[in-house]
Amino acid sequence: MVTRRMQRAPTPLRGTNNLPAGFSDFATLEAPRRLIIASSGQDKSGKTHWAIATAPEPVYHIITDPNGYYIAQKIKRELGREIYVHKLDYSRSLGKPDAAKLWNQFEAAYDEALKQPKGTLVVDTATEAYELKRLEHFGKLTQVMPHNYMEVNTYFKDKLRQAYESQLTVVFIHKMKKEYKGDGNWTGDYERAGWGDMPFEVQVNVRHYYDGQNPQSPFRVYFYNNNQNMLDFAERDFSVEEPDQMSLEQLLSTTFDN
Repeated sequence: MVTRRMQRAPTPLRGTNNLPAGFSDFATLEAPRRLIIASSGQDKSGKTHWAIATAPEPVYHIITDPNGYYIAQKIKRELGREIYVHKLDYSRSLGKPDAAKLWNQFEAAYDEALKQPKGTLVVDTATEAYELKRLEHFGKLTQVMPHNYMEVNTYFKDKLRQAYESQLTVVFIHKMKKEYKGDGNWTGDYERAGWGDMPFEVQVNVRHYYDGQNPQSPFRVYFYNNNQNMLDFAERDFSVEEPDQMSLEQLLSTTFDN
């Protein structure tokens, strides 16, 4: 006859006083009402306009793309939004010393914005911010072996993690580049240009479309999770004249207020 020892069921924890050191009950945690977003789209697809015209104010707009400055001016003038800009004179031809100075300027602006108690930080563009970090580190954008990117990618990831520790919604705007097959042929589609891990590190991925050949075409916005699966709140038209019908604030409400 085999005798089995009865194991005593663990006593359930009651109250936060009995929790193991370092643990918290969900009831005592408050998630900040903000989202970390990667936005991408081809030129003139409404990326910058959507971010700074519909995001919670104040908007802190770090600009490496010159066109972003004029869009911010136009929105501030026409909509009266609270927008503060920090313009960087970025060029892909920067030498390493100049790139280092400009990266320090970018990082200081980024860090200061994230200290603010509310609002939105828009990095316009994250594609060029990633290029700038590579120029600061390598002094060039080409002929760098993939294994040498580890330090740059780790540093860039740390900057993104900072966003999660802030109270701000952060939008990383990306340019697009042609997507190629393994055989070197163009697929006919485009993909986001920039840091490769970005879609897996953010909370929401947004892609913007606009048919420039058709003046009546709407600005179309698609929302994905970090596995590139389309969300329920997925396909919406964005009207420049009526931004509230597909606003970033509306996305926040759908996420946190329902």
